[in-house]
Amino acid sequence: MDMLYPEHEKQLRDKMGRYRTASLFREGYSSTDKDDLSPLWTLKDRDPKGKLPSLRRAYIDSLDPTEYTIALQAFGSWTHWEKLRRLNWFSEHVDEWAIELEVALRSSAVKEAIDSSRSGKTRFSAAKWIAEGGYKGAKRGRPSKAEKERALKIEARLQEEVEGDAERIGLVVDNTGTYGRNT
Repeated sequence: MDMLYPEHEKQLRDKMGRYRTASLFREGYSSTDKDDLSPLWTLKDRDPKGKLPSLRRAYIDSLDPTEYTIALQAFGSWTHWEKLRRLNWFSEHVDEWAIELEVALRSSAVKEAIDSSRSGKTRFSAAKWIAEGGYKGAKRGRPSKAEKERALKIEARLQEEVEGDAERIGLVVDNTGTYGRNT
């Protein structure tokens, strides 16, 4: 898999050959960093100075909940990605992006399921699998508090997406929660 910015490849490690972490990002870069390596990414949607690419945007655009694609595209290495993911400050950002990515995938799958049901295509099963999060695999045991909170965030954002889509195509929700045509 090709890197999004091949010119970054030589700047992913410091002089000692160690993977860079905070210094890779505008938000973690300090002008006192000794290697004279400038930041390569911003963690925000857009760089305030307009020069650096957004890792958040690249993450969402990868459409890969496994994170393997973004690891190779941004850092050329799963090992480097894992090192970053073990850092609390970085994981907090990526965990938020993962929620948005899941909402985007499910929203797209719901739209695909609706389109498939209208056209009679057989892609409905695949869209349903994505919309239900089937790619995550079955988990055993009681969900943790964090898993419950994450699920609630995803459901709330997905509900907003579906309601917005329904409104745009002229569907209204009745008292039973069923969508119908606005008459």
